[in-house]
Amino acid sequence: MSRKKVLLASSLTLCSASTAALTMGTGRHPAVYADDVGKTPSVPEQQTVSQNTNQYLSSFSAVALGNVVAKMNVESQPLQYQVKKGDCLYRIGLYHGVSYQDIAAYNQLADPNRIYIGQTLKIPLQTQWIRSEAKDTLHTIAQKHQTNVELLQQLNPEISEIDRPLEGRWVLTVKRIEMVQPTQSAWQKKASARSKSVKKKKRVVLASYPNPAKEIRSDRDFLWPVHGRITSKFGWRHGRAHKGIDIWSSACNRALIHAARSGVVSRAGYASGYGNLVVIDHGNGWETYYAHLSQIRVSKGQHLDAFDIVGNMGQTGNATGYHLHFEVRKDGQAINPLAVLD
Repeated sequence: MSRKKVLLASSLTLCSASTAALTMGTGRHPAVYADDVGKTPSVPEQQTVSQNTNQYLSSFSAVALGNVVAKMNVESQPLQYQVKKGDCLYRIGLYHGVSYQDIAAYNQLADPNRIYIGQTLKIPLQTQWIRSEAKDTLHTIAQKHQTNVELLQQLNPEISEIDRPLEGRWVLTVKRIEMVQPTQSAWQKKASARSKSVKKKKRVVLASYPNPAKEIRSDRDFLWPVHGRITSKFGWRHGRAHKGIDIWSSACNRALIHAARSGVVSRAGYASGYGNLVVIDHGNGWETYYAHLSQIRVSKGQHLDAFDIVGNMGQTGNATGYHLHFEVRKDGQAINPLAVLD
């Protein structure tokens, strides 16, 4: 047999062995067939396809098999997130690269502030496998897919260096789910059905933006300490006196809290159920309380002008979710803040 024929026979033998290994699989790497395309494979199965591709096929054949993988690389179910202590929709949305409004709508939440520890939220994102380019890093992939590196690290724990070139490896990333927003009439019907069980309809009150340019005209004028939504009013609640109002903002701990009028800080620190608390003495027996702060930005004895920043909204102390508990007191007696807020 001539030398050319020997070489040709050897090449055919090697090709047959490679094809048999890919088709039959091995003990460690089971085979994945084209007939299985209709199924949603697990992550190890998808990684197996990638490993077998790199091990047994040439670069041209890898492209062909990559087309098979691409048909089954999108997970049909949305991501899920379990609410932990300290979470709010704004922060959850920021982590996933999705607006908190979209998360609220996708889960049909009537009140974005009413989430609880252990609650499972569906995130309008699907996971998908992609083949990275030679110079891709987790940073560049995050930019391409409009997500953040932290989420990609969680999905790909085996990738420890976020700036290291991935050199064509498979990466699990996310794809946004196209949302069908509920129509206004649908939401109204749902709200109407809920309201039938309530004898008296509650009116939603929105706290105004603080206006530092507004003149305080009398001894009873106070500025709003933060813009947001009033979630609990002054008065009796669950058999106990609620001495102030609770104001929620979608910005959570990024919401800045302002002094309602000028005065001197008489207290700044942790105070049991109030959590991080700032008390301002405005003179003539008037005081304001700013409770549950995540951060205090003033100190005792400091003089403040109206609208100066005192801290950030939080949920320290006896608080359920991010909000500001705001009190106004006259001669030590708590009064309804809505009676004096301008």
